[in-house]
Amino acid sequence: MDPNEFDWDRFEAEGRELELRMREVADRNARAVAESRAARARYEHRGGGESLVREGVPPAGRGRLHQRLDRFELTLTRFELTLARMEQDLSTVKRDLMDVKQEVVQIREQMATKVELESLRHDINLVADGFAQTQNRLSETTNLLKRCLTSA
Repeated sequence: MDPNEFDWDRFEAEGRELELRMREVADRNARAVAESRAARARYEHRGGGESLVREGVPPAGRGRLHQRLDRFELTLTRFELTLARMEQDLSTVKRDLMDVKQEVVQIREQMATKVELESLRHDINLVADGFAQTQNRLSETTNLLKRCLTSA
């Protein structure tokens, strides 16, 4: 691959695009973490007032026990919904991260390394030097042939 033929503009554009995608994933991840912390804070705050564990022994009567169980079931349902949403957000973040990882691998496969470019440059310089030496020898041979032909 000739270094002069390498599309550096495309390479830089792909790098900028990858950087933007990585920032988007990081922003989404930060938002998901912030939402998770806010939900946890709400849950912990709410837990202090509605926690069934901290309640005392219920007074006699089946009606109050059923109310407490209904509240407990409602709290568990909310918690399950919050947990399901957080799992969905986490799977989205994981999927985005895998996409970015795959794109990085593809870019690395397409990109020539600095060592490869330096090796190619060295080979080109060797060929150019050989060509220059060949031109000098051909020039000398041409001069010798002219002398031999003109002196005869």
